[in-house]
Amino acid sequence: MRKGTLPDARRVLGRAIDQVSAVHHPVVTRHVTRLRSRRPHDSPADVVLALEKQYLATVAGAGVAVGGAAAAPGLGTGTALTLTAGETLTFLQATNLFCLAVAEVHGQTITDVERRKTLVMTVLLGESGARLVETAVGPSGRHWGRLLADRLPAARVHALNTVLGRWLTRRYARRQGLLAVGRLVPFGIGAAVGGVGNATLARNVIAEVRRAFGSPPAAFDEAPPPFVLPEAGEDADRPAVVTHEGPDPARAHGAAPAADTKYRPLFDHLAAEKAGTATRSFDALDGLLTGGLPATARQRRSWWTTSTDRPQTRAWAAAGFAVSDVDLQAGTVTFVRS
Repeated sequence: MRKGTLPDARRVLGRAIDQVSAVHHPVVTRHVTRLRSRRPHDSPADVVLALEKQYLATVAGAGVAVGGAAAAPGLGTGTALTLTAGETLTFLQATNLFCLAVAEVHGQTITDVERRKTLVMTVLLGESGARLVETAVGPSGRHWGRLLADRLPAARVHALNTVLGRWLTRRYARRQGLLAVGRLVPFGIGAAVGGVGNATLARNVIAEVRRAFGSPPAAFDEAPPPFVLPEAGEDADRPAVVTHEGPDPARAHGAAPAADTKYRPLFDHLAAEKAGTATRSFDALDGLLTGGLPATARQRRSWWTTSTDRPQTRAWAAAGFAVSDVDLQAGTVTFVRS
């Protein structure tokens, strides 16, 4: 192996993981909302199955397309390898979206980039990565994906990602290298290698995501909201515009709640927040809202973390915030500027 090849591969793969993990969370929310709106009577298990089929079709199709193009007569090897590198990024993007979408269905909203990287790298590594993370979260009788958002401290997550990144470079990069060579074979063989190889990787990812999150919940808390496409020309993935004076509600994720709605005081409270994060006790929020928080807010994380078009979600999203952490035992919720 040429000197410097492994460090170069590590940097390239690391940058790709960083890029796909930084996707704005509304992309994930819209993906799940669109699917649920099209299938309003589906259970969470049905939605997860549909996500798995979409993911498998996407990455297998990308492998076939790139394999066929890379093996085209007259195409230079450099151009073929560039196509393969682009397909690798597409695979990672699809994997990241799939993992986060399944987490959403399970009521787990993962907004922290480092924790997203832990999720994606672990499922790509397979059993060895899962065992490492399961050891880190400790014995709990629960699947590690459900604990990723709030069980591990940031320092532990960073240490995990260092090890996972090193393992992923050695194993995943070697595996993708073999696929890249196979895709260059002409006469349709490259397309077959690309499609079958990507499908195999995708099935492995699906199996690891099932291991991470376990069985989906029996039912959704609420019916799916209607899916509304962004207006023409609107950059729906752009985060709220923030200045030193706080978020601009008119350019945040949605319109402010009407003045007479229950959660308008929560919007006003967060819109006036100057800091990037805001931790509030449930008791404090009780004092803001007429009638206080509903009982489910104190009993279920999904009331805070399921990103559907709920009135409370619209309130903090319109103020430019998302929920990053909920501690039911301590009775606190942490909002982070999104």
